[in-house]
Amino acid sequence: MRCIASLLMVIALGSLAWGAAAASDQDQPLAQEMSAAEREVWRSAWTWEARGRGDLARAALDKLLRTRPQDVNLMLEMALIELRANRIEAAQDLRARIASLAPGSAALAELDTAIRVLGRERIRLASIRRLLEVGRPEEALAELRALFPEGPPGHTLGLEYWRIVADTPGGWTAARDGFAALVAACPTDPRYRLALARHLTRQAATRREGLQMLMALSAREDLNRDELIAAWRAALDRAAPQEVSAAMLRQFAALVPDDAEAQAWARAGRLPARATAYASGEEVIDWALRRAQTALALGKPDLALMELEAADAHSNPLAVARLRVEALLALERFNAAMAVIDVLRPADADARAEQARLRAQVLAARARAQLARGERAAALRDLEQAVDLQPADPWLRYTLARQYAALGVADEGERLLRELVQRRPRDADARFALGLYLEHIDRLREVPAVLAPIAPQARSDGMRALEGRARIAIAREQARAALDAGRYDAAVEILAAAEPYATDAGRVQALAYGWIDIDRADRARALVERALAQTPDDIDLLLVYVRVLAAADAPDAYAAALQQLRARTDLPEAAQIELDRRLREVRRAHIADLRRSGDAAAALAAADAELAADPDPQMRDMLLRERAAALVALERPAAALADYAELLERAPDDAALRLDQAEALEAAGRRAQAKAAVRAALAHIPVDRIDLRLRSARRLRALGAYDEAAELLAALRAQVPDDAGVLEESGWLARARRDYAAARSFFLAAQSRLPDKPVLAEAIAAIDARRQRWISAGFDIETKPGEPGISDVRTAQLPVEWRWARGYDGHWFGQIDSVDLDVGRLPADYDSAALYGTVQANGPAALASFPDGFVPRARGTAVGVGYENDDFRVDLGTTPLGFTIEDWVGGVRLFAQTGAIDWSFDVARRPMTSSLVAYAGARDPVSPRVWGGVRRNAAAVRAAYYGPRHSATLTLDAARLTGRDVPDNDYFGLRASYDWRIVDRPSDRVFIGLTATFWDYALNQRFYTYGHGGYYSPQTYLNIGLPVLWQGARGRWTYEFGATLAHSRSQEDAAPFYPTDPVLQAQAQGAPLPAGFDAPVYDGGRGAGWGYGLRLAVERQLDARWALGLRAALDRSDFYEPEFATLYLRRVFDEAGGVLRDPPRPPRRYADY
Repeated sequence: MRCIASLLMVIALGSLAWGAAAASDQDQPLAQEMSAAEREVWRSAWTWEARGRGDLARAALDKLLRTRPQDVNLMLEMALIELRANRIEAAQDLRARIASLAPGSAALAELDTAIRVLGRERIRLASIRRLLEVGRPEEALAELRALFPEGPPGHTLGLEYWRIVADTPGGWTAARDGFAALVAACPTDPRYRLALARHLTRQAATRREGLQMLMALSAREDLNRDELIAAWRAALDRAAPQEVSAAMLRQFAALVPDDAEAQAWARAGRLPARATAYASGEEVIDWALRRAQTALALGKPDLALMELEAADAHSNPLAVARLRVEALLALERFNAAMAVIDVLRPADADARAEQARLRAQVLAARARAQLARGERAAALRDLEQAVDLQPADPWLRYTLARQYAALGVADEGERLLRELVQRRPRDADARFALGLYLEHIDRLREVPAVLAPIAPQARSDGMRALEGRARIAIAREQARAALDAGRYDAAVEILAAAEPYATDAGRVQALAYGWIDIDRADRARALVERALAQTPDDIDLLLVYVRVLAAADAPDAYAAALQQLRARTDLPEAAQIELDRRLREVRRAHIADLRRSGDAAAALAAADAELAADPDPQMRDMLLRERAAALVALERPAAALADYAELLERAPDDAALRLDQAEALEAAGRRAQAKAAVRAALAHIPVDRIDLRLRSARRLRALGAYDEAAELLAALRAQVPDDAGVLEESGWLARARRDYAAARSFFLAAQSRLPDKPVLAEAIAAIDARRQRWISAGFDIETKPGEPGISDVRTAQLPVEWRWARGYDGHWFGQIDSVDLDVGRLPADYDSAALYGTVQANGPAALASFPDGFVPRARGTAVGVGYENDDFRVDLGTTPLGFTIEDWVGGVRLFAQTGAIDWSFDVARRPMTSSLVAYAGARDPVSPRVWGGVRRNAAAVRAAYYGPRHSATLTLDAARLTGRDVPDNDYFGLRASYDWRIVDRPSDRVFIGLTATFWDYALNQRFYTYGHGGYYSPQTYLNIGLPVLWQGARGRWTYEFGATLAHSRSQEDAAPFYPTDPVLQAQAQGAPLPAGFDAPVYDGGRGAGWGYGLRLAVERQLDARWALGLRAALDRSDFYEPEFATLYLRRVFDEAGGVLRDPPRPPRRYADY
């Protein structure tokens, strides 16, 4: 029967070989049809695949396909590469192209076979090989024919086909013919020639021919080097010394320059004599197993599988199976590994146990891969099956238990491990696994009790390390509790007692952090330094020292240690990566510190300098982020947006980056896009990223999307009700929505968790100030030098301002200002007095009316009441009662905001206060006439932008000025200002700016004869100013200092002496004129000049309810030199809200509203 079976097998193999020869005639060699340039691209494709770069091989073939778009054989080669890379969908796409071009072609049939065999039926091919390994060749051949019913396949699938045939009894010849047919079909592809050469070296009669083929192939670059070396090794292992020439040995030695044995053979020029010629199967399999084990140790599982081919047809299938499973698991070919196990036929209980162990090993490895892909449900099923197969394996249970913990059922994981400890209480590994699991679920306190039954001599280093970690963690917990209870000395003693457990880098680090927890950074550093004194070159300890310095807030020592350690050349890759990351962070933090300190320009310069040094991609992205943030701070959002666009191309799902972009969009005035960016960021933020969701809420609030911000904050408060940041932001949102009571409640809740955060105290004080009642009173002195009795103004005022709150919504206010306005004595001198009242029109005789001079003076008390809130201000009052001319005054001002622009609209009637004539009205010293008392009836609109560093305003106003016996005068004005905050610190703010002011009055009314208003009213006036302002607060003081340099140009029209009385003007024609005049007309003209102004204001808190303040100012320019000073007191009736104002705020005079 054995002879008949062998005969049938030979017949079957012969038919297979005939089929191969027939198939090889059907297709022409692809490369022979190409041009020289195309063949070069073709060759490069196989060179890249041989080097493991399938991606580049595909790229080369794709390039070739563009020149040969109808070449279905080329598409077939590309599809086979995709299949070898397990890219089934890509192969299917190529199949569709072939089917459309050549529906019945051999290429399409071959690809269909390859997709089937290498796809859904891949496990059948592995099962066929396993049948051979267990000595069942007849079944293997039958399965092979069933797998390929159309006959032997071509291309790389044919290689596997004939390798299987070669391992069957009597199959050598058929396999040789099959490999030769593949070579003939594809003569330029070295893979088929290598397979034939390796096959020939398996028989003594053809071994030399095979070795010569290997020599020829050794010069090829388009061949997998590991496969070539494996073929050489297999041939030399089988060869007798006389079969191998010295040239062959030299060729092999050149391939493996690091193989001492091969180099020795080459030097000797022959193989060493061997006791046997490795003819026995046991020797061949032992040698193959050793080679496979070496390949696995070198991390070359593909090579290990090739080495194991020599053992396939021999005994000891279990040993071969172990190594095959290990190699297949390394390649993550889990189904193939399971197929190896499935075809084993264990003969006894030990073999069955080994089969179960291997199956559990594959299930566990497959589960790990599934977990890496996020397929937790499938992984759990495999792990549970593995535990069922190996119930005494504590590490399988440990892996499964960790997955239970990840699913939120940590108790189930603990039950799984404790069950094994109860069944095997003396099993040290079972207790160790349970201890590690308890550490994983943050229950280190229980670990020492779990490990206690393990005898000291039975404990591994890992067990001792686990107990050390547990003891240190317990000590840290106890020390924190002692510190919270005020027992500082006890906390120190607890941590000191744990120091003997700090015997490796990890535990030294943990205990050092414990010292930092109780504010003993010195003890933390000392602990690490003592450990380093014993092992100064321990890289792990040196890394710990760097980390501890970072945590201990020792920036200079940290930076120095970081630089010193990174300079070493013996660092492992992981340490280099960490240190490089830290160095990047130090440089980035320096730039960020510059920006946060208010020096955004320096931050931008530093970022640009770092970027110019061509940093690595990760550092470049960090620097671009800092650069963009600095640009936003410098109010250059367009440039910042360009950086953010580049960053988002590389990290489109980076939510923090999108929030930064939203800030830049807002600064650019693109608020709708900014809101869209925040919403896009929220779509990528996991629920547990409280920090990023909180940032999103802040940005939504800043953009005015209050409802969205409120919804997000409500969800955050439900998730983390005690989070100080969430509570604080809820307060800012409530304040923005004018729900001040809710805002105060949120701020107080946040302050209870962060009592030392100044901004919370300031926010609460600001809200309390909205309900604060206060009174402020001062004494003002103002002088404006001029002509005595006419324009030499000296004003003394006692302004008193009351404020009382109407809930949080606004303040009622009242104003009482006592005013004493003195211009001196008008001398009884014609030239000096002629230009006042009607003196000139009445001539020198008018002096008889005031032979001792005339004293124009006004005393009175102005009163006003009103109400002001965030939306409007309204007031009604009087000019000083007791003045020559008394009037009602008042106004309405509305406040609004659109986007980043604040608006105000003002309609008011106010007094002109520049002179006694304008403010109080004047009596003529010659007659009972009264004139003046000018009132400004105005409407104004103001737009303002207040950025973080730059601000700008624009004001347009128009007025009609009216008074008694003075002409109505129309006015138009425009004022623009810009300021740049060059210093922005908690205690100080410094601004520089630019202002431009334009006035246009219809009439020149700046004189003091009867009919003139006594106020400066040029027909054109332009002033350009350069102001500097410094504001700040320190302790019980607040202050403000300002200076302005200005240049102005003006033009005034000529004006008659008596513009409202033609009779007086005619009379003036005949009366003597004062010196310098040749007609009763004031000359017009143009003027220009420079001027400057200085001002200061300071306040000092006397106690919780009283503050004392001083304000002073002066201006100097041609013909205008006023000076001003105020001393004032403020008393608050509610201490909440504070008594100081920043900047200082003297009592307002009602005339200045």
